[in-house]
Amino acid sequence: MMRQSVATVLLAFVLAAFASSARAADPVFPSGLNVGITPPGEMREAKNFLGFEDEASGAAILMTELPTDAYPRVVEGLKVDHMAKQGLTAVKREDWTLAGAKALFVSAQQQAGAHLIKKWVLVASSPLATAVVTVQVPDESSSTYSDETVRTALKSLVFRKPPPIEEQVAALPFSLGKQAGFRVSRVLAGTGLLMTDGPKDSIKGAEQPIVIVASGDGAIPGTLDQDRFARQAFSGLASIIAPEIKSARNLTLQNVPWHEITATAQDSETKDKVFVMQAIRFDTTRYIRLIAMSRERDQKKMLARFETIRDGIAPKPEKTKD
Repeated sequence: MMRQSVATVLLAFVLAAFASSARAADPVFPSGLNVGITPPGEMREAKNFLGFEDEASGAAILMTELPTDAYPRVVEGLKVDHMAKQGLTAVKREDWTLAGAKALFVSAQQQAGAHLIKKWVLVASSPLATAVVTVQVPDESSSTYSDETVRTALKSLVFRKPPPIEEQVAALPFSLGKQAGFRVSRVLAGTGLLMTDGPKDSIKGAEQPIVIVASGDGAIPGTLDQDRFARQAFSGLASIIAPEIKSARNLTLQNVPWHEITATAQDSETKDKVFVMQAIRFDTTRYIRLIAMSRERDQKKMLARFETIRDGIAPKPEKTKD
């Protein structure tokens, strides 16, 4: 579904100074998230993902914020048999309630080579969002991050009301130029946004054209690797089926390498025929990905608008975290 693809693309900036100045009992909201917890032990806001990490012990907390309707899908994926297929053992599930929000707590462990990794997952739903928090601790660090310690940290989870959408857009790691008549309807976990042209914010199929722009970390040099990366990313789109690629090309815009794919396909939910465009900008240490979709019959007029948005996307200077 379209809402599923937004969440996937998903699979999500508070000032870094907040984390260092907050009192020990205060919840900390990782950059761009409206979900926070009180991090345990020596956990600090992570540099390369949304969440917290203790570099010395190898322990980490990964946090994701999804739309409210994602809760049942995430919970379904945390069934014991599904987790067993991923190599997780000793799986235990508990139903929680956190400040009125329904939640599922799961504990498990997984063998990674010669190392045993203990894992905990909390999925919590509120009228504001669905939060997914995953804790990973090497067995040798379990005395510092015990089951009790992790539970206490996860029970501190809180939701906050998102700031105005203009403020959220301003905090993104990239900027937009011309929006070609589209409006921003949602900001995605501080790393991306959803745009549409029409009155609805909850969009079914291709009833309104959409554009998703998201930023990711990672250097991908060379046209061959960029082509491979782009094709793999395109093949992972959950919102379409039976894609027929019309064009796939490397191009250079304002001295920056891009890769672009255009295709026709069917919407996976409605089976409507759709036009899809993917464009990825490759910068030195990160990339910016655009996914645009409209009805197939509108592709000629929509392509020009999608390209206008594409041409105005640019990264902002990277911020360093203490």
